[in-house]
Amino acid sequence: MSNNIDLADRIEARAEGLSKSEISRRDAIIDQTYVEIEDKEISNLLLTHCVSKANIASICGISLNTYIAYEEKAIEEGVMEPAIKYKGKWQYTPRHVHAMMDYLERERWSDKYQTCVINVQNQKGGTGKSTSTISLATKLALDFNLRPRICVIDLDPQGSLRVFVDPDALEESDLDMLTTVELMLGDKAPSGLYQEYIEQGYSHKEIVDLSLLSSHLPNLSILPAIPSDEAFSSIAWQDGLASGDLSCLKLLKERVIDFLRDDFDLIFIDTGPHVNPLSWNALYASKVLLIPVTPHKLDWQSTIQFYESLPNQLRNLPEGAEGIAFEKFLITNRDTENNRDDAIVDIIKDEMGSLVLNNQILKSSAFEAAARNYRTVSDIRKTDKLCPDTQLDKAQSSVEAVANEFKNLLKDN
Repeated sequence: MSNNIDLADRIEARAEGLSKSEISRRDAIIDQTYVEIEDKEISNLLLTHCVSKANIASICGISLNTYIAYEEKAIEEGVMEPAIKYKGKWQYTPRHVHAMMDYLERERWSDKYQTCVINVQNQKGGTGKSTSTISLATKLALDFNLRPRICVIDLDPQGSLRVFVDPDALEESDLDMLTTVELMLGDKAPSGLYQEYIEQGYSHKEIVDLSLLSSHLPNLSILPAIPSDEAFSSIAWQDGLASGDLSCLKLLKERVIDFLRDDFDLIFIDTGPHVNPLSWNALYASKVLLIPVTPHKLDWQSTIQFYESLPNQLRNLPEGAEGIAFEKFLITNRDTENNRDDAIVDIIKDEMGSLVLNNQILKSSAFEAAARNYRTVSDIRKTDKLCPDTQLDKAQSSVEAVANEFKNLLKDN
């Protein structure tokens, strides 16, 4: 027994050291991305998505002179902050673009379409669920014309999407970080933080809103996850699921998503590689099912098993489920060199037909470079020199093609 205790102590100390090392590495990389502009520190990620005065006028659909007149009024009325000057040129951040488009009352996503909940799920690990989720969410958030308000819910206890949170978000938050699972469990959450905030006078809606963490884009928010969220499954079974009480499968919808519908247009749920009470919550709450799959034989066989299990999972959900309107397979990490993945891609298309998205996310070293630098491929410029230009082109063009196809599907449905 003492050997096990000694081993546990060593692992705990080592894990704590690794965690601190990773946090230090992230902080160092993020610090390098800030530049000094007009006595302010501006994230280089934000500069990546800045546009010129001529471009913002074009986005707004007006002439440059007309735009200048509107900008003066918007700044005067406090609707919009002045542009930032970087390297002698005026730069307009996504926040500037959103402010001006709203000021001009340009149509946005919520004017035409209802809120849609998208579940990114596959029990097979390593299929690119988290990468696909955050890549698509970021690319869709960069649509300056429709300006969809996007929330990404991390339901995978691995918690990999936390790295895409704006570093300032946690410092500025009124609450210590609450995860999606803690919001679902409420006063049953092991941390006890939720109950503390209730006792301080916060309403559930206020706690949900304050738990949303901002990203570098004004219309993209993240609800994070942490490893201790894994406890949800055991709590759910003990709380009645084992005896047939399915109410715990409604928690994501009723305690989180229903409180976000008025504030977001697209809600992505990133699930872990499991079939468990968390993934069932995601199925219960979702309108669209997106199934990422890498074109490898064993991956496809495992994905088929997951797909074949879906009817039984769906039939056993409690009454009141959102109802899946359509499902799509997304081929990810396709290696286009030497046509090595072509055979499996053809099999997937032959077996699933129109259920497979026409476009695919291609294998590229740019995704690894982006992950190492805590950003998506849409947040990289060639001048950053993080990867070869050809690899960046491949990654960005494939993500853009998938995002556009998926966006059109959402609009049509």
